[in-house]
Amino acid sequence: MVSVIIAQRAMFCDMVWVSDDLRTSEYFFRQVVHGILFKSPAGVMINGYEDAALKAPKRAFIAWAPHLQSARAVHQALALLRQAGEVITAAIDPVMTEFRDGEDPGVDVAKWLTHHDCNVLVQQYLSGGKDIGTCILDRSKAVGADLIVMGANGKPTGP
Repeated sequence: MVSVIIAQRAMFCDMVWVSDDLRTSEYFFRQVVHGILFKSPAGVMINGYEDAALKAPKRAFIAWAPHLQSARAVHQALALLRQAGEVITAAIDPVMTEFRDGEDPGVDVAKWLTHHDCNVLVQQYLSGGKDIGTCILDRSKAVGADLIVMGANGKPTGP
């Protein structure tokens, strides 16, 4: 029920900001995020424990896959990405063929971002069998990112 109410409220928002206090109940937090990501057209920004990155991120990490969800996330975060000193476009376990992820995954979105005055670095990583979410967190921490941009990829779970 919470996810439906949140989705109705998010229907006419450009971006929905989720604050730390919504993390006190994991169930409630999941309901809120699920409603935004899978039942509304809006993007979601989940505040870190320090909100400095939302004012002017120093290093942004894009978890890139050539899917609509990733492209939407990048479009919705463009204003923040333009403020970042560096934007790292990371493809994890890319399939490097012309008809899958491209011959050099991440380069196309990086080129588009440079047209918007972003300083972009393209990186490709192997997951080594780890969960993709864990890889994203590990890699973003390793490069010192203070902002992660990603789409809601995969099948939704939950409500």
